[in-house]
Amino acid sequence: MSRSIISFLLFVAANLILTCPGLKHRVKLLNLISNVQPSNYGYINERLLVPYKTGWEWQNALTENLISAQQLDTSNKFSGVVLLLQHRSVYTLGSGSTSTSGPFQLSATNDGLIHDNTALEFDTINVDRAGQATYHGPGQIVLYPLLDLSYFDRDINIYLRKLEQVVINCLAKFDVTAERVEGLTGVWVGNYKVAAMGIKIRRWVTLHGVSLNVNPDMRYFQNIVPCGITADTGRLVGSISQFNPTVTMKEVANELIRSFADEFEVEWDSVDMALCADSKGNLDLDAVDRHIRRLI
Repeated sequence: MSRSIISFLLFVAANLILTCPGLKHRVKLLNLISNVQPSNYGYINERLLVPYKTGWEWQNALTENLISAQQLDTSNKFSGVVLLLQHRSVYTLGSGSTSTSGPFQLSATNDGLIHDNTALEFDTINVDRAGQATYHGPGQIVLYPLLDLSYFDRDINIYLRKLEQVVINCLAKFDVTAERVEGLTGVWVGNYKVAAMGIKIRRWVTLHGVSLNVNPDMRYFQNIVPCGITADTGRLVGSISQFNPTVTMKEVANELIRSFADEFEVEWDSVDMALCADSKGNLDLDAVDRHIRRLI
């Protein structure tokens, strides 16, 4: 048998392995919200806030690693990495943003005040995802799936619908009925958008992801036109706490992880975040950064 035929058969076999139904995809999970440490540490501090630029650097580095791995042997290889975290308050402006998108008030450092005369602190960053202005901050779970879609469906529409379904299934566990709205990306409870989505694809590896409002400071959304949503449309931005006031960040984070694993058929390889914590169980952001670099 010629070398070219052997190479072709190996190529076909590898792709059958990638797409074979019933096989779980191995994905690394880095959970900075609800990851539990050993008993002598207790719980990791769920209020750890990651600067947006730091999270963006992590995404880029991990994505480049996944792209490089596409040229390697497909056996015993990870299909992606998922980051679960909260950001410090920041407005991100996607490629569809205009001068009318906001933010309309300056940050607190420049004496900017919003409706109740309370100064808001935030950064503003231009990003390379699609979409308009959005807000990230405390009380909001951000899910960044960095997946090589060669292992899943190479279809952006299917990927987006699956992300929406992850959130819909998650919220159902808390007796919150969520749904899609035709022609609008994201997840809605009635007229309230509780989850926003924005993605970018690089060599079939996904970046950015989903932000799910659990109990954020909603005043920040008054300072922009979030995802192009204006009051005259009859639609607003909302949070899960409006519909289930007792829900916690940790509960939602844990359920979101389970829902993602079910929808995308993944098997988690969870990164032990205790390696990045001090003796009191508090995460050290520099230690987390060093740990992520070791994954690359």
